[in-house]
Amino acid sequence: MTKRLVAIDPGKATGVSVWRVPGDEPIERIDYKLIQGGADGFIEWMLFEPEDADIFVVEQFIQDGRTPRVDPNALQIEGFLKGYELVQKDKEHPIWEFHWQRNAAKGIVGDKVLKQHGYWLTGKQVGWTDGRDVNDSQLHALYWAKLNHRPSLEYYFPKKALNVN
Repeated sequence: MTKRLVAIDPGKATGVSVWRVPGDEPIERIDYKLIQGGADGFIEWMLFEPEDADIFVVEQFIQDGRTPRVDPNALQIEGFLKGYELVQKDKEHPIWEFHWQRNAAKGIVGDKVLKQHGYWLTGKQVGWTDGRDVNDSQLHALYWAKLNHRPSLEYYFPKKALNVN
């Protein structure tokens, strides 16, 4: 059964990428966008857009000293999504599955993987000064796939696949 994954890099400008997750093939990006307007812009988008999502992968901010000033928009977006996750926990059959990742997950995948597979985006493509936020959302999606989806592990990280049982 094919699922749809939405990866989110929250902030004043929130990067979003949408992926098709088939059972026996690597995940494939099918859409992306940069949502402007901070938490308000994201919440408006979330209320009307991702109705066919199955899995959300979200960067979670941890006050570990590496980020001197965490964007309050990112924390508000995280809180909004945590509310959705809590509502899901009370349901026998949750609509959405949530996966939270630290920002270090992006570095584990690396921009090189995006470039090798034609996923690298520029500011012009996303209507912003750069494509960093959307690219970061893609790194989160690929990190999720590396840990949770064998066909993606073998395709995007072939050397790593050899070391997995």
